[in-house]
Amino acid sequence: MGEACRFFDTPVTGGNVSFYNESPDPTSSGNAGLRRTSLAVYPTPTIGMIGLVEDLNNITTSYFKDDGDFIYLLGKDNEEIGGSEYLKAIHNKVTGNSPFINLQTEKLLHDSVLLLIKHGLIQSAHDISEGGIAVCLAECCVINEENMIGAEVAIPVKSRKDFSLFSESQSRIIVSVQTKKRKEFEMLLKEFDQPFSYLGKTGGEKLRINDDIEISLDKIAELYYNTIPNIMNREEEDFK
Repeated sequence: MGEACRFFDTPVTGGNVSFYNESPDPTSSGNAGLRRTSLAVYPTPTIGMIGLVEDLNNITTSYFKDDGDFIYLLGKDNEEIGGSEYLKAIHNKVTGNSPFINLQTEKLLHDSVLLLIKHGLIQSAHDISEGGIAVCLAECCVINEENMIGAEVAIPVKSRKDFSLFSESQSRIIVSVQTKKRKEFEMLLKEFDQPFSYLGKTGGEKLRINDDIEISLDKIAELYYNTIPNIMNREEEDFK
């Protein structure tokens, strides 16, 4: 972390590392007067940082804006699922090496996206992190709850579909681009030697991936906005 902060000249104002917090063990029971046991949470380092927005017009949000925009992936996937949400959620495993990061590659991506923003060439930008590209796209569709916009994309599969959909490889961002700005957008990225690939278009009331995955925006929104409250309500009921 220190190396990355120095490389990016990032001002760090504070931080915290939680080693001893505990949470209820979901496998234990709180019924019939039995005391529910607890588990220690994973060590969680948190960094507080500051930044400067020099022009409010350059603030770029992460959600899709209009139907018919082009969707691009900036960066490359290396099918890295070590320590991923996919392994934990689907296979109940916390294992494997964290995704590799090359600081020079990350800096190039940042510089490219900042220039795209300053030139007004992108509508949205969302980094790919927890859950991989499939989750990132789903979030882009529903983060603006008042104007949810679907998408139809084709995600290249390298060795395994689940790896390609849920890989958490670093230095990747999903952006959307207006049709009239597509040529200038691609030219700028080529000048920067920034890897990119076309995925599909925005529009509709569903997220479609590779012709065999289809989920409605209502379903995505239900999961995105209500999963944590539903879990909290169940936890509360178990303790009664």
